[in-house]
Amino acid sequence: MARNGINRILETISNQGGMSMSNEYALLFDFSNLQNETGGQGLLQRFDAVGIPNFQANQAAEWGAAAAVIPMFCKDAQLPNISANLSQLQGRYLGEGQVNYPTNKTFSDISLTWYCDANMAPHKFLTSWFDFIFPEYINGQQELGVQTISEIGDEQSFGSASPRPINRGTKVRYPVEYQCNIKIAKTENGPSPKNRRTSLVYVLENAFPTAIDAVPLSFGASQVTEVSASFSYSRHNIVYGDANYGSSFDLGGAFSQFANFFS
Repeated sequence: MARNGINRILETISNQGGMSMSNEYALLFDFSNLQNETGGQGLLQRFDAVGIPNFQANQAAEWGAAAAVIPMFCKDAQLPNISANLSQLQGRYLGEGQVNYPTNKTFSDISLTWYCDANMAPHKFLTSWFDFIFPEYINGQQELGVQTISEIGDEQSFGSASPRPINRGTKVRYPVEYQCNIKIAKTENGPSPKNRRTSLVYVLENAFPTAIDAVPLSFGASQVTEVSASFSYSRHNIVYGDANYGSSFDLGGAFSQFANFFS
């Protein structure tokens, strides 16, 4: 009897395409709806300036590009939760106590963590995005751009990095200038490409970073540097697929190339 029970479990798992593995997922940032309300350098141009050129196109299409590091090196992601705010109704029926009913949906922030390459591309991606949200100005008009050092070869060239003017001011940009859609796909191993089987895709609308965690550095044991950030978004929707039939989704015009990387 127990043997038949195990066989039933194994048959059911097989019919459902196996078990879901938490280390199979895909991530893309969609900046296609950005607008430039204040003029000057846009967010994608800011990424260019810090060494991540053509981000929108290269994050999934050019595997030698710095932009490809962002989806590829994301070590921790999550499918976001959802909850309901409740209100109470009392006295509906004689003898009935308090009754809860939902009023609206609540979307919580998510956290993403990256391994960093030697050029710290994920860290540059996050900090340049965050700095772009809060531009700094001199005399309220001239925006301060990205500070760069062409080469840091010794302590003397390292020391050429200088603070910005003390009398600079800080503003905030319009949301349409820095918000994007984040797409997180839950994929599974499969034949061509390896992670083609996609069961669902979360589309997080109007997302932007709200906090970047400190990056610990130490002279102790050598470890890969990691950086984490929290993202807020207005709401999400879910696109459903069927992993048993090899469903795949276009996560921004280049999902096929993105998936083929893992095959």
